[in-house]
Parts: sequence; C-alpha cells; structure tokens
Amino acid sequence: MTTDVVLTPRWLLWAIRDGKGAVSVISARLADIVATDFSKGRMAQFVQDSGLEVTGEFTGLAHGLPSEGRGSVFIGLGAEPAAKSFQEALFKAVQEAKK
Repeated sequence: MTTDVVLTPRWLLWAIRDGKGAVSVISARLADIVATDFSKGRMAQFVQDSGLEVTGEFTGLAHGLPSEGRGSVFIGLGAEPAAKSFQEALFKAVQEAKK
C-alpha cells in the first residue's frame, strides 16, 4: 500500500494505492476537519502505528466511486523527520483555516 499526501492552505488531499493497483483519492477542507497524532489517541493502545487520525467531512473517490460524508480516517506516516514536519504543518494549517 502506498499513500501520497498533498497539503494546501485550504485542502488536504491524499491518494492511496492498494496492493492490487486500485487508487482511492480523498480530500477534505481544512476548516472541516480535526487532525490528531494517531500515536496519542485512544486506538494507539490497540494498534501501534504512527500517523494521523483525521475526522471530519470528506470528498473524493474511493475505488472509483464518489465518497462523501463525515468520518474518520487514518493516514499512515513514518517516523522520519519529514513525516513529523508534515504532521506539524497540517496541525498549523488546520488551525489557520479555522480562523
């Protein structure tokens, strides 16, 4: 599985390619989401992983079908410095979008 993420001043977009090559693309307006560090959330006690938990209103295509509505998703990130920098940039961008 591969995930690519794009952050703009107003939107978060990510594409996920599964092991069979199918691609899902999801987006969310930053003003409509809450992003938290997955490792500090309640699910981390059951699943050890690093990344983001994003909750809010989503748009996009999942397996080629329109996918819209409220929900919560996990975006996996590694432990590398670039992943931490992205996480911090997202938290800051969400705060700015809500002003």
